[in-house]
Amino acid sequence: FGEALYTMFVASSTDDFVDKFDPTFTANRGYGLLWLVCLFLSNFLFLNLILAMVFETYSKKFSKTMKEIFANRERSIQQVYQILDDWSPDDPGVTEDTFKKLTQAYSESAMAPTLQPQDVQYIFLHLDKDRTGSLDEEGFKGVAQALQFSFWIAEKKNPLEQNHPEWYTEDRILGKCRALVWDLDDSGSTSRLDSFMNGVLLLNAVVVVLESAQDLAHETKYDQIFTAIEFMFGWAYVVEFFIILSAMSWEEYFSSKAHWFDFFTTWLLFAVSCAY
Repeated sequence: FGEALYTMFVASSTDDFVDKFDPTFTANRGYGLLWLVCLFLSNFLFLNLILAMVFETYSKKFSKTMKEIFANRERSIQQVYQILDDWSPDDPGVTEDTFKKLTQAYSESAMAPTLQPQDVQYIFLHLDKDRTGSLDEEGFKGVAQALQFSFWIAEKKNPLEQNHPEWYTEDRILGKCRALVWDLDDSGSTSRLDSFMNGVLLLNAVVVVLESAQDLAHETKYDQIFTAIEFMFGWAYVVEFFIILSAMSWEEYFSSKAHWFDFFTTWLLFAVSCAY
């Protein structure tokens, strides 16, 4: 019994399972049913049960730790707000001048991101929902999150829209291009242009698979057709690039790493399609 128990323990750990299983199964095929029950209980039931218990214990401890962290942070924010509020008794709340001094002192920390004056002003205007010129306790709670990030400021409108805003009305081509870039689709998660281009990318992937299948079959019957299709896809990506630039500034476009990737891949694909 002891040897059998040890053998089943070694096999349940999936270590050297074949060497333990083979002698018994060769002697009698019926032992395969016992092995099936053993592996089911040990590997699928007991092992998953132990993992579930460990995960649940860890989740509860992690949840408790996070609750304590957020509770301490909220308590600290309330204390800081009271100190700043008492600092300027004539003005209720945290004024913009007090907020600027706070962010300036915060920026001197080596672990804190550097905040420019325009960044501080933007944060304050965003948190000052009622436009009273001061932050109440509820608005000051957003400071803890806002100060964790670095900010960049870019001109939203391109020079063409700045100089000729009448070209961007809803009935003009440029106005419709801007709507494609900024308006969300029915899902509300992506722009109408991105939603359309996702379909184009999917169609392009299908064409690539078909072209690869032809290459693997060592056929050249449809080479000219695939070349023409690739050329059209290249033009589609170029048109997308100019539509996006017509609706946003150059600085805002290149502030996204995804746009950098799209820029190089678009023009590389277009150059390759033209070369062929």
